[in-house]
Amino acid sequence: MNTNIINLFLLPALMAGLSPQLSAHAQGTPPPPALQIISSNNQVVVSWPVVANPNNFGLRTSRSLSNNAVWSTVTNGAVLSSDTWSYTNRLNGNAAFYQLAPSSHLYALGGQGGLGAIDTNKLQQEYTAGVRARLLEIGWDVLQPSSTTAWSSGTASTFQQHIDAFVATGSDTVLILDLGMQYPPTWVVNTDPLKDQYGNVMTNAPFGRLPVNVYWSPTVRLYTSNYLRQVFTHLNFRGKLWAVRVGPYEGEVLYPCSTNGSCNSGVGPDGGQSFWAFDATARSKVPPAVTNWIPGQPSPNGEAQIFYNWYVDNLGDTFNFIAGVLRKYFNGYIAPVTPGQGITDESVVDLVNNNLLKTDWCCYGTGNYWQRLFPKFSSTNQNVLFWCSSFGDGSGSDDSSPNLGDWSAAHGMSYFAGLLNRPVFAENPGANAFSTGQCAAAFNTTMQWDFQALTNYHYLGLIWMRESDFGNPCAASLSNYQASIFQTP
Repeated sequence: MNTNIINLFLLPALMAGLSPQLSAHAQGTPPPPALQIISSNNQVVVSWPVVANPNNFGLRTSRSLSNNAVWSTVTNGAVLSSDTWSYTNRLNGNAAFYQLAPSSHLYALGGQGGLGAIDTNKLQQEYTAGVRARLLEIGWDVLQPSSTTAWSSGTASTFQQHIDAFVATGSDTVLILDLGMQYPPTWVVNTDPLKDQYGNVMTNAPFGRLPVNVYWSPTVRLYTSNYLRQVFTHLNFRGKLWAVRVGPYEGEVLYPCSTNGSCNSGVGPDGGQSFWAFDATARSKVPPAVTNWIPGQPSPNGEAQIFYNWYVDNLGDTFNFIAGVLRKYFNGYIAPVTPGQGITDESVVDLVNNNLLKTDWCCYGTGNYWQRLFPKFSSTNQNVLFWCSSFGDGSGSDDSSPNLGDWSAAHGMSYFAGLLNRPVFAENPGANAFSTGQCAAAFNTTMQWDFQALTNYHYLGLIWMRESDFGNPCAASLSNYQASIFQTP
């Protein structure tokens, strides 16, 4: 290959085509390294160092340098050896041009975001693998353990150390903040506790985390406002905060499922048919048409529909309240975290026709009616980032079906986000295998499936949960994540 063609391999990275939010993130992206070209034995080898290019650039190729040239991503054939990527192509008499261009996705990782020890070597390895966003997971219970006026400066200092360790990995690293409202202090849990139609409050919850009544209680909302003010007063995000996740129950925008946190069939407080709108603060807001109506009673005047719409809409109001407080301190993405396929229009009709009592269903009182709920999120303010927390969870039977109920959560949430012209971000449920050959994993639970769906359904990026799973023999590894990032820039 002649010298002029080889020199043309050394092209600058292109910044065009990124979303406005990701472009802002990428402003700190270092320039791409020069590609190294070696011609030998009728082959050309293109290589670049990992250390200089920590995988936030992808290799692209074109047959020409014209204004309308088509650049395609090299997804196969690149090999990582030690600290160098290399790609080999056979000389065939045709011109080929290569460049390194920045990723159009943001890749994140959960891990080391709490109060545990910081492993800076591991953080740097993950940055080299292409991780450009880190999840900071604070906890309300450890920051305000005793009262609304209390603040644990020692705990806040530890979280600050994690912030500083994260941003030190690279100038283009950004932060995703989880508010930790799913870890509430006992004094908030005991304030106006949620009550269902059976008169019961939650006695147990997954991982022992009981919910707080931010849904209805003005007092709890006042406590929440103060907590968020304290967070943004005492923690310095070094100008790197990219998104804030919102999820009052188990880290997601949902009501609880049942009094004991489980999902069981049958009628009663343990059957998963709870609607959490029967404490005194909720009853003060109930529509007049359903003041004395309880799920399961006849609804000759449309009481079931009125109650259900009000109940779901209040979940949207809960997010809007939290987002409104956050807007006092933060102008970036605010992400309502939502899991699973949700309940479809057809299922809501069935539920309403049965007066909101289906003994063969459970957890329909969580408010997961995305078709109604998502527009409530979207109407609050700009920079709402929809967040699918069950990406690659095995849901759905046929993503090509015309029936929404057959789609995976990944497809469905992307569809709803697209209808509202909102971006959407992905989060796997944890411990996902890399491929079906690993511990007999289902195809739609694998990292391979996730990365394909990321492109198919136009997600802004992906956070992999979590670092601790990289050592699990049935889960994907860091090297799998690195290779997948390279193939899906």
